[in-house]
Amino acid sequence: MNRSTNQTDSNALLLQWAASHPAQTVWGLDIGGANLKAAWLDTATGQISSRQSAFALWRSPTRLADQLEQLTQAWPEPEKISITMTGEIADCFPSKASGVATIVEQCEAAFAARTAPCRYYAMATDKSNPSFLLADDARRAWPRVAASNWHAVARMWGEWLTAHRQTPGLIVDLGSTTLDLTPVPCDQLPTPRSDFERIRRGELLYTGCRRSPLAAVLPTVNIDADTLSLAQELFATIGDAYLVTGDRAEAPTDCETADGRPATVGHAKQRIARLFCSDLEELPNGWINRVAAAAKNAHLNAISQTIERNLRQNPDTSWCLLLGEGEALLRQAWLRSATTTTSSAEEVSRENITMIAAADVLDPVISTIMPAYAVALLSTATPVP
Repeated sequence: MNRSTNQTDSNALLLQWAASHPAQTVWGLDIGGANLKAAWLDTATGQISSRQSAFALWRSPTRLADQLEQLTQAWPEPEKISITMTGEIADCFPSKASGVATIVEQCEAAFAARTAPCRYYAMATDKSNPSFLLADDARRAWPRVAASNWHAVARMWGEWLTAHRQTPGLIVDLGSTTLDLTPVPCDQLPTPRSDFERIRRGELLYTGCRRSPLAAVLPTVNIDADTLSLAQELFATIGDAYLVTGDRAEAPTDCETADGRPATVGHAKQRIARLFCSDLEELPNGWINRVAAAAKNAHLNAISQTIERNLRQNPDTSWCLLLGEGEALLRQAWLRSATTTTSSAEEVSRENITMIAAADVLDPVISTIMPAYAVALLSTATPVP
């Protein structure tokens, strides 16, 4: 397999990008339904700082402003504040338009004391259209603002990678909740699409590396010639399976789990046991480990098959960028052969595609907050009216 092995300082991309733009201090924020992510960039010095925090937007949408203030406190005063979002789909909002309006309202309240106004990333069809909108315009243009973070990531990386490689590629981003796959053409912006369009095209798979219900990933399990159905309840998530398999590090202070108990192996096993309506002690020895392994296998197979489908739909793809919280899992999925093809003629050889892992190009932490980093970087190239 042809793979990028270049190790680069975490600020190299920033410095290359900033070389042709005025020195600026910018903030980028990505507001999701379950997590908040922020990036601070100083293009003059190449400094980068990142922060993220769990925040259940659907439970307390009116507390968003306070959370954003806490997330960015003590950072230097920005010249630009750039924001993208996916949290508008949270079911506390009656519609996505209402969700965008509420998030905009909360952002305006959070940063009212700042001299820089908030600007909201909007998907554009070409570079002549504005990509960052002020509050009133963002509310009116909510279809372009809603669920726009994938587009910002694809635009940033697309402009950089296609300029260096002069070939089309594919960006694969595995987050805590979703899998985004974005074809990147040469010298063009990624095509704006609604989430529904992206789901139909196989460019959005609503499965992540942490929050997806385990029973959705693995509805049944085959062990010792028995086929058992898992309880259709949010007793455990795929993140619990990855704790058990060792693909996710324990985080004793993280209680954003199905039962509100810590993200540790012991608690993860108890949560998975609940899917069999049992306590851990009631199940055969080694049972949970086998279930977790089966869940991992099913999850990575689904991801691999989705990648394969996109590569078949875009046969000119010459590079594939892997990033996100689940980047390490994407590396494993990349190595798997698709299992849904009916003949070898339909398979796509990944040997001819350069795989690039974002953590090999940037600091691994930046890979996990990439949309925030992307809107911050993109805003440096956008004149302030």
